[in-house]
Amino acid sequence: MGQKENYIGSKDYKFVVIATMFFIGGLLVVGGVSAQNATIYIDDYKVPPGVPSIEILINLNLSESSNYFGGAQFNVSFDNNILNATVVTKNTNFDGGLCNINNSMGLVRCTLASSGGIPPSDFMIMRINFTINQSFIGVKTILSLSVKKIIDYGCGGSCEALDYTYSIENGSLQINCTNDSACGASNFCNTTTHLCQANITTITCYGDADNDTFGNATNTTTTTNVTCPLGYVNNSLDCNDTNNATHPGATDIPNNGIDENCNGSDNITYYADLDNDTYGNLTNNQTTDYIPSGMWITNVSMATDCNDSNPAIHPNAAEIYNGIDDNCNEIIDDCSSLNQSINAQIYCNVSGIMNYKKVFNTTCSAECECLSDNCTDGKCAGYLCYMDADSDGFGNATNYNVSNTSLCPTNYVNNSDDCNDNNSAINPNTVWYFDYDNDGYGNAINNATNCTKPSGNWVLNNKDCKDNNSYVNPGVTEKIGYSYIIIGNTINTTYYTSSDYYTSSVGIDNDCDGIINEQCHTDADCGSNYYCSGYTCYKKSSSEGGYTGVVDLTPPSPAQLTTLNEFSGVPGEAEGLTFTFNLGKDAKGASVTATVGNKTNTAIANNNGTVTIALPGYGQGEITASKTGFRTLTKTINVYAGTLNIVKISGEKYGDEFKFKVTTKDGTPVKDAKVVIYGKELKTDASGIVKTTIKTIQAGLEASTSAKDYKGSSILFGVNAIGKLSMETPEKVTQGDTITIIVRDENKNPVPNAKVTINSVEHTADANGKIEYKVTTTSLTLKAESEGYIPSEQTSVTVEAKIECGNGKCESGETKENCAKDCIVCGDKVCDTGESYKNCASDCPKPSDNTLLIIAGILIVILLIAAYYFLVMRKKKGGEE
Repeated sequence: MGQKENYIGSKDYKFVVIATMFFIGGLLVVGGVSAQNATIYIDDYKVPPGVPSIEILINLNLSESSNYFGGAQFNVSFDNNILNATVVTKNTNFDGGLCNINNSMGLVRCTLASSGGIPPSDFMIMRINFTINQSFIGVKTILSLSVKKIIDYGCGGSCEALDYTYSIENGSLQINCTNDSACGASNFCNTTTHLCQANITTITCYGDADNDTFGNATNTTTTTNVTCPLGYVNNSLDCNDTNNATHPGATDIPNNGIDENCNGSDNITYYADLDNDTYGNLTNNQTTDYIPSGMWITNVSMATDCNDSNPAIHPNAAEIYNGIDDNCNEIIDDCSSLNQSINAQIYCNVSGIMNYKKVFNTTCSAECECLSDNCTDGKCAGYLCYMDADSDGFGNATNYNVSNTSLCPTNYVNNSDDCNDNNSAINPNTVWYFDYDNDGYGNAINNATNCTKPSGNWVLNNKDCKDNNSYVNPGVTEKIGYSYIIIGNTINTTYYTSSDYYTSSVGIDNDCDGIINEQCHTDADCGSNYYCSGYTCYKKSSSEGGYTGVVDLTPPSPAQLTTLNEFSGVPGEAEGLTFTFNLGKDAKGASVTATVGNKTNTAIANNNGTVTIALPGYGQGEITASKTGFRTLTKTINVYAGTLNIVKISGEKYGDEFKFKVTTKDGTPVKDAKVVIYGKELKTDASGIVKTTIKTIQAGLEASTSAKDYKGSSILFGVNAIGKLSMETPEKVTQGDTITIIVRDENKNPVPNAKVTINSVEHTADANGKIEYKVTTTSLTLKAESEGYIPSEQTSVTVEAKIECGNGKCESGETKENCAKDCIVCGDKVCDTGESYKNCASDCPKPSDNTLLIIAGILIVILLIAAYYFLVMRKKKGGEE
């Protein structure tokens, strides 16, 4: 951009020197972007003397490679002795934000936003109108810019704009002089510069001790020269002349208590507190030198709210048993010191997490686990029973006692599901019927089963036979024997004298008894001056008895005007602000009024009873139809801009990040829509997305969405388990052995820190899913659990007794066969191994006394040896000789 001088109404394009600077705002980027060029600038303006006002333009130049421009925050500083700002006009592309004028400070502060974005170009951001002090003819004044934030379209200030290279160009306003007289005494008009110059007079200069070109108002000197001496400047805009980083236009460092840019305040980071619970959202913040509108805090240590849409959730909240991290410690349902849920039905387990107490005869390890606070021999010894005062089979959660069996005493049941224990007709099985016409009688088809009455007109009966007409229900008295022909606004007085009763083309069963135009049965049904014949009322003659001759039979006047027929063309809701419906042929010429809030629009039904009307706004309103001779009818209607659509994008298992997207019917993302998921309230981002991590295993969870002016919707989804647990254990163990138990998932991978209940006592596995356990009991039952997993089946392991023979005790598993030392069984009439007459005389016989026989035997053996010697050995020896 080249330099040129401009007079009133024109711009001065400048050569732009690009300087790198970080933005306070941010860019919404996908995959990263390259650096872009942006220049915000004010042109130089020159005006002739006598001009009372001037319009100054603030401009922005974005390179063609830049993203769309979404908004900016900036200040414009001016000399309030010379200029006075009057009007600020935004570019029409900016539909959000505002500008504040502070003439006492010589400052215009602006925050602007464009919901559609402005493409890269050189364009005007805004214009400021100034009045000019005419006593300053022949002077030049600086208009300086100070940028706080430039926002990419779509970023919304939630990301850091680190991808821009930009510069700021200040402008000036010069009020030209044309002659010396315009410059006052002792001054002359420089015909080259068109500025007033002093002849011999003095000028005031301001000390610039920190050499930042901005002077100190309290350090002045005067000179007769045209320029100020060294160390002085001709302005007094510095607010700290000891620091050259502090002056108008400098970068104001947030939260340091220093006003670096001399605009009167420090930049402070504000953290959103949308639910007004005094705890802020660390990720939803803005840094500015003025207090933003809404609820914000500045203490970063308090910016620890984990759900800024629910005032009951914050770091100092009481944790309750609801599947939500109420106190923001990243643990769901923990037993914190502030816990208010440890009561008759909740206990704190060994992991520090709340659980429902256990019922009668279930496994327990401590009294606190049982509803009755009684754990005997590892089993809960009491069962909680609830008062059923109205005998409908459903109990009162606030009135209970403890039974020692699962059978509750008289007037008590083992559930706490009743919402009204004083009315047996109201319980979880109660069927409510919608009463569309609000006449106290419900529609059998439109019903809902619920313990509490749904919102709206719901009743406990289904007796209405026409639920769009409040004058048709079992409580109406249908006039016997008469009917009327309604034509237009009048009652047709033509009747059939041959049959002496009136016919009707309407044919409505007003009292819902199944009979249209009631028949009479006796003269009493017809009233005075009429009698009943053939189920029809006839007028009596002037004399008593039956009918004779032609009589004047004037139709009886109806007690009330008749309702517009078929007022069923108005549905309960509409989308969009133009609405067409049909009231039926009787509604020709009817005046129809639509009321929403405090605004109304009116239209007239055409010959077919069709009406097209402009609805005056969104929300709940009424459609009213009126016509002379007819009863006015009013129907409630809900007007929506459209219906929201919510879908699940990702997330399947416990601990996954689940993503949901909210759009309109045409697929347009809806920003800031409210989404409630498992009790947690979130808001969608610019892409209509919300994200949340769900730590529960449950089918049929609901994600519902709502937004202003839109009809909400919901979807059901489920959260699956990470996997199913199994245990690796030996099939048979010996008492006294130490065994290794390994917890695995269905893919055989170890599950670290799993909880294993062994004989009713909980143990925690190590990082490899292992537990070393010494078996001391004669039986072994095990079950594994871990957050996010389906628990294992309960497993039993056979335990064999350990045999130790020789300790003098015949213990379990020892018998006389495998441990005769310890298990000699005298008295079974069998002399078993290990038994003798000495230790078991009852089974083993006393040995006989055979001493003589033994001695005789020994002597015989000796004689035989001697004979052998003499007969054999001697003979052999004699032969040798």
